[in-house]
Amino acid sequence: MSTTLDAPAQRITPLHAQLIDTIGRQVVSGELPPGTVLRIDQLDERHG
Repeated sequence: MSTTLDAPAQRITPLHAQLIDTIGRQVVSGELPPGTVLRIDQLDERHG
């Protein structure tokens, strides 16, 4: 008999970690050049 305890745990990545990962990829790809000023209102609009 299977129970929910037998199911593998789902990992939920916190929003701030997702945002850091996304920004990191944008910097590495050149989409966000080094020195780019990141404003909270723009981050919220873009990644909400």
